[in-house]
Amino acid sequence: MKSFLCFVLLSGTLSICAQQLGDKTYEPDINDPLYEAGAGPIVLVDAAHNNFHTIEGRYGAFAKVLTADGYVVRSFDQEFSEASLDSIDCLVISNAINEKNAKNWHPPHLSAFSGSEIIALHQWVLNGGRLFLIADHQPFPGAARDLAAAFDIEFNNGFAMLDDGSDQAATQYTVFSKTSGSLKEHTITRGIDSIRTFVGQGFRSPEAYDPIIVFPAGFRTLMPEIPWQFDDDTKKYDIRGWYQGVVGEPGDGKIAVFGEAAMFTAQKQNDQFVMGLAAKGAEQNQQFLRNIIEWLTEDL
Repeated sequence: MKSFLCFVLLSGTLSICAQQLGDKTYEPDINDPLYEAGAGPIVLVDAAHNNFHTIEGRYGAFAKVLTADGYVVRSFDQEFSEASLDSIDCLVISNAINEKNAKNWHPPHLSAFSGSEIIALHQWVLNGGRLFLIADHQPFPGAARDLAAAFDIEFNNGFAMLDDGSDQAATQYTVFSKTSGSLKEHTITRGIDSIRTFVGQGFRSPEAYDPIIVFPAGFRTLMPEIPWQFDDDTKKYDIRGWYQGVVGEPGDGKIAVFGEAAMFTAQKQNDQFVMGLAAKGAEQNQQFLRNIIEWLTEDL
């Protein structure tokens, strides 16, 4: 993995991810929309917590897929409270980060959400709200750790990678399949044989949640002191059996939790790497996203 480590060290902590831009040329391929245009449920995407992914930027393709399926997709720029959440059916949070870490990914990685926001959001889900929570690799799990813990999910503030000596970043783009057992049978995976993710984190959750993506043998979580700055002393731990995606129904609500964000959108990095929906091996990611949103909102 030496060449990969040198690449990211030379790129700097923030620049490697700053080079990830939304692919504005991406267009969904949907011939059978679930709803007529604009007739589906309203899906709001968080933009109030310094989010790395918003529908105006890197999650533009995410919004295109949902819009093509008939949903109404809008940004949500308010703090979470009982009042602000009251009229929301489905909320998406992708890679929120604390203001102090927005331009400085050095630790400590502070919570993106206040204690009162976490309490309000947790109660909202228990009362019937639908939450799609996405937190990628370090530092994003650190920013969402407290929120995940409110739902008894343990985020890991590291990088989930295949520890096979690979020396190219692209080899860390992982295909999870039903054949290998790493993609589980569920309503969300109906009609899908495999999906592809792009690094992210591995996390743990209780049996109350249904596993969707499970790490097989060979994967480790790498825990650098500073994001993307790996060396021979970087701590790493076996994450076989940990998750990159689960869903559950706490109280009267529903929640989908995923530890990787790029698989749900289309991005390019330096025009060299294609990540997400348009990448090779990710041909079924679009349907996977559609199934998740349908599951979250099906009885609204």
